[in-house]
Amino acid sequence: MDYVVSPFGDVWQNGIFNIPVDLVDKYFNFATEKQIKALLFILRHGGKADTKAVSSVLGVDEKQADEILEFWVLEGVIACNNQLPAQPEKAEKVKVVKQAPDAPKLSPRDIVEFTRQDPQNAMLLNEAEQIKGRSLSNDEKSAVINMVNFYGLCPEVILMLIHFYFSERKRGKTIGNAYLLKMAANWANDGIATIADAEIKLAEIEKSARYKNEIKAITGLTAKTQKQEDMILQWFKDFDTTMITIAFETMKKDIENEDMSVTVPTLAYMNSILKRWKKYNISNPKQLEDYLEDLAQKLEGRGKSSSKLKRKPTYDIEEIKKRAMENTDI
Repeated sequence: MDYVVSPFGDVWQNGIFNIPVDLVDKYFNFATEKQIKALLFILRHGGKADTKAVSSVLGVDEKQADEILEFWVLEGVIACNNQLPAQPEKAEKVKVVKQAPDAPKLSPRDIVEFTRQDPQNAMLLNEAEQIKGRSLSNDEKSAVINMVNFYGLCPEVILMLIHFYFSERKRGKTIGNAYLLKMAANWANDGIATIADAEIKLAEIEKSARYKNEIKAITGLTAKTQKQEDMILQWFKDFDTTMITIAFETMKKDIENEDMSVTVPTLAYMNSILKRWKKYNISNPKQLEDYLEDLAQKLEGRGKSSSKLKRKPTYDIEEIKKRAMENTDI
């Protein structure tokens, strides 16, 4: 189909204004939606507008409006406070340097150059804005660029990571760009290269979060480090909820014994219990009961007291099983 603008339509009644040809020919594929809207707004108002007016029409705060307009300032299309920037020399493409400890901090000019390098880069930033639901800040754009150039992730994987990141923020999680870049680094180190890889990784993250919440419900203890989260994930690979709950009850019983070194519940002590059970291939309550009876007999044979091992558990295994069956979080 062919389309032409009707020369006599109502759209012409309120006048016209000039639009640079380059706005379509040069910038159409890599300027963001809001960058183009901002420039059109300025052109519509005689080539002049202040930050407050632009922020109002775009529905963003004034800081974001300035960041959006900074693109056109750096391109030499508009001036800010009557000051045009010096025209930069052509920048070299940022190289992937994953061996460096930290991603580089990028300037607004670096961000503009990124969109120039490849139309796909501009599309990536646009899609990231669609996921967020509003314009990206310069710091957020910098994070996206570093995921491409510094960590070497593919666009499809980056968009999945960004979607997860902003979803977590909407749920109230207090995270920033450092968290996003840390995830990008971990994904790069783990070789996450395809959508399928990313889906598996996100499923693991979701599972880890469920397990973390489950442990908090059982014990009242919260994993505060990545090492502790990894430790909890391993528990649920080796044991079911019943055995993990029994491990907590065992720890409570040990705390009650004055001759035990543990005085308060800790994830580390629970881990030592579960590691010992795994070592002796204990995976259910019956095996644990047999193990404790066998241990008591061995201690008796050595002439050592086994009263603590002989006495009945202070926890109700059947009740623990029932609670585990009713638990729908796992």
